[in-house]
Amino acid sequence: MLSWLEHDTPIYMSRGCKKILEIAHKFNQTKYNPAPATTFDTETIEIPESEISVTPIAVDHSGFDSRAFLISDGEENILYSGDIRDHGRQNYLTKQFPDKLPSQIDSFILEGTLLTRKYKGVQSEEEVLNKLASYLKNNSELCLIAFSSQNIDRLVSVFRACLKTNRTLVIDPYTAYILHELRGFSKKLPQHFWNNMGILFAANSYTQTIKQEQLYRFASAKVTKDMIRDNPEKYVLKSNGYVESHLVKGKLLDSTTLVYSQWSGYADGIWESNEVHHIHCSGHAQIETLQDLINKINPDMLIPIHTEDEEAFASHMV
Repeated sequence: MLSWLEHDTPIYMSRGCKKILEIAHKFNQTKYNPAPATTFDTETIEIPESEISVTPIAVDHSGFDSRAFLISDGEENILYSGDIRDHGRQNYLTKQFPDKLPSQIDSFILEGTLLTRKYKGVQSEEEVLNKLASYLKNNSELCLIAFSSQNIDRLVSVFRACLKTNRTLVIDPYTAYILHELRGFSKKLPQHFWNNMGILFAANSYTQTIKQEQLYRFASAKVTKDMIRDNPEKYVLKSNGYVESHLVKGKLLDSTTLVYSQWSGYADGIWESNEVHHIHCSGHAQIETLQDLINKINPDMLIPIHTEDEEAFASHMV
């Protein structure tokens, strides 16, 4: 929605958010070009021609490098949670979140995505890893798995499950490009040249967007269709449109098991089958986490957003 703003609107975001948006813009996923945006990670900024300051606070979320915001005019404090959870790979950030706030919060703008969703299943990223590893250990077929390339927590979970079961995670050049671009944020992010990482070169528009010299960088990690077909039990293949249309539907890969690892609302095509195994955890806080945050922060006013039923807060938070 950033592309809908007036072009001269000042925009601030974390460094990681800007990098993700730069990638999205490069691959025509958004019309918004984040080049003019100002990054701020922990420092407080002063809004020009006002007495308002904004302080970013890192929180756990499936979106990379997410922030909550403390907004203050020196007398009143408004806290905006952003999208938040405490069951990801950086859950400690959300657990420490209340300790980084002033004692008085006048208004708390809080997301409530899961308040009205009957969410059941895996509860944390660590459980995603362990459940997927257990599934791979007891299965000798090729595993085709669907998850977002920009969900870095999930990518790490899948990669570590591959390490536990001595499989190679096969990604596409687009996903490899994302990991390469984010390498400066953490030395723990898997890279194409690591053991148990491979790349299947998909003939699609995303691959064409990557410059030839950048593609050449990934050549050492190349995995072919024949390699996968000959030893399916050795691989976990990340799904994309090319894989689904040319390999699976074209029956070029036999003995394939399907794992879906994102919100079920996105599922279509082969992912609507009853034979799909769902191993996923939400990018949003569960009710108990929201209750704990409210109790610890103790705001004068609660303002619910990002929920299908704002009245649900009243019934759950008393």
